[in-house]
Amino acid sequence: MVKKYLNLFNFTSLFIIANIQILSSCTNNDTTVKKDNVPNKIVQKIEENPGNDIIAKTAKVNSKAIHKPEQLQLNENIQKENNLKKLIVSDLKVVSKRSCSLKIYDEDGNKAIFKPYLKVNTTAKHEVAYYKIAHILDVKRVPVSVIGLLPLSKIKGFLSKKYPEFIDEFLKRVEFDSDNLIKGAFIEWIDNIEPLSKEKNDYISTIEILKSNDTQLQQSAYRMIVLDYILGNWDRFSGGNLFKIKDTNTLALIDQNNAFSSLSEGQEEKLNRYINLVKTVPPDLLSKIKLLNKSKIKDAVMIEENNTPLLSDAEIAQIMSRIELLQNR
Repeated sequence: MVKKYLNLFNFTSLFIIANIQILSSCTNNDTTVKKDNVPNKIVQKIEENPGNDIIAKTAKVNSKAIHKPEQLQLNENIQKENNLKKLIVSDLKVVSKRSCSLKIYDEDGNKAIFKPYLKVNTTAKHEVAYYKIAHILDVKRVPVSVIGLLPLSKIKGFLSKKYPEFIDEFLKRVEFDSDNLIKGAFIEWIDNIEPLSKEKNDYISTIEILKSNDTQLQQSAYRMIVLDYILGNWDRFSGGNLFKIKDTNTLALIDQNNAFSSLSEGQEEKLNRYINLVKTVPPDLLSKIKLLNKSKIKDAVMIEENNTPLLSDAEIAQIMSRIELLQNR
């Protein structure tokens, strides 16, 4: 009897070790359970005792944990956020003089967009707020974004060498603190996107997408329109912000710093015109939208470092107002 319980204890101990190793591999985006991940003794016990309850139950729990897509996506996004926060600039390129946006590179060739806070506005933070809300609504293809800091001296050094004609304008417009640090949004750079049109200056409008016979592209556009509607992102519908993932019919949602803004009558009318083109809100998206409230939104857009929300109470109230309008359509 003692021997039997000792064997049972050994099985359990070995499986705890195996669980740790398997779950550890999940955080490294390994979604497949392989025998390589399990100690040889465990593999042998599984083969010798295929009916063992402990083995069967443990394998069942592991299978559920490992293959849950929401958890895998969360782990991947957390890793991307951490990488963005740790990125050390070794080179840069000015991508927009109007918004002072920079494409930055590190020594390993990793890339990101940096949109700085400006003295006239801090709408760069809307990129992060949009990403955070899209994430809790499970809307894909929105680049991971975080708030971070860049040293002004380093950016000045790069600009003086590569863009001497722009450095004075940059310094006039960009906000930096007493420690000469520039706050802004670090945004994941997505390589595999392309404009919907083959011609660089001839973008297909959203209305043309909705009239097409491509069901997958239509559904992707519906999700984009609904999310932009509740978050007040009127600028998407200019036609110049429509990109898709290469070799797919899925839209990529980039450039959201104009979301959450106070809208003019014309901008409001444009949002309403496009939301009225949505025949049916995708049911899974609608069910998640219905679960949103002010508290959940505020938690989602909170900056952990200083416990400050990226959106004001008025901006969050505006989201809730749009959600109500959406549900009453």
